[in-house]
Amino acid sequence: MPVRRSALGCVVLLALAFSASSRGAVTFNKDVLPILQAKCQTCHRPGEAAPMSFLTFESTRPWAKAMRAAVISRKMPPWGLDPKYGHFANDPSLTQEEIDALSQWAESGALEGDKKDAPPPVEWPQGWKSTPDVVVSLPPMSVPAKGYMEWTDVTIPSPFKKDTWITSMEVRPGVPAVVHHAGVRFAQHRDGVVYNVPVWVDIKRDASGYAIPGEETPQMVTYCKNDSSKLCPAPAGAIVEGGNFEGFYRPGSAPVDYRFYAHSRQHGYRSAVTLLNHWTCGNRRDEDRLYARQERTGTRAQALRVGTSGWHVQSKDLPYSRRGF
Repeated sequence: MPVRRSALGCVVLLALAFSASSRGAVTFNKDVLPILQAKCQTCHRPGEAAPMSFLTFESTRPWAKAMRAAVISRKMPPWGLDPKYGHFANDPSLTQEEIDALSQWAESGALEGDKKDAPPPVEWPQGWKSTPDVVVSLPPMSVPAKGYMEWTDVTIPSPFKKDTWITSMEVRPGVPAVVHHAGVRFAQHRDGVVYNVPVWVDIKRDASGYAIPGEETPQMVTYCKNDSSKLCPAPAGAIVEGGNFEGFYRPGSAPVDYRFYAHSRQHGYRSAVTLLNHWTCGNRRDEDRLYARQERTGTRAQALRVGTSGWHVQSKDLPYSRRGF
């Protein structure tokens, strides 16, 4: 009997060795680059939000070990939704097979492989992804290297002189690396509005970024006119409430295109345009949120869960369900 177990073990080992060798070495051109093009290069290319480029073998190889750690922990690609709750068409998460390929590539020496195995390079758009007819600029905003920044609203005047139907909308950050996400909403014009003044809620936070309990009700603030290093109460005219949430930006996102739905959006020429910006400093905070939807049967179903997996989203990133929470 001991002899038979040993012989069987040899057969299994030989079979495994043959299977591994038949697949061949994992290389950048054959196995890794297709994954990067599909899931990573949207942000990992010059001029976009990521700090390093994954367009070529030369620019990617120094990051092989860091890439392995990031994909195994599912920190990258950034998504942040718990896969147990809900499925979404724009989910960039890697499959287990893709994670294994990237991990094996790093472990086996991060080989380049035959250039003939590489897929054609993706022709990524430079600058604007759409072709804008009107471009509206915002005033510059300083983003500190460390700390936390609250949602910042900036209201700008409408660029239109008459009611206009908008077919698409794109937010293009000047420095993508510091813009976590941004939104656009339109509100009815009112007299006395103050344009181009950034305003936010001055929430007192601890070193970890969480609101300190027991603090006084926070007020809306902006930078003081005479000393931009200090905060002053925001002028009432700079705080524009209401309006429809229309455009949205996050790293790698596509422009909002109403034509996809055979639709357009009417923009009143006197409407106020407010951009809601969430900036990224040198560090971030993470909150875990669970969202639910109300079923017709009266029961509550868990719709999605955010946080804990690398996107570091906050409660304002996603709206509560209209049918109940």
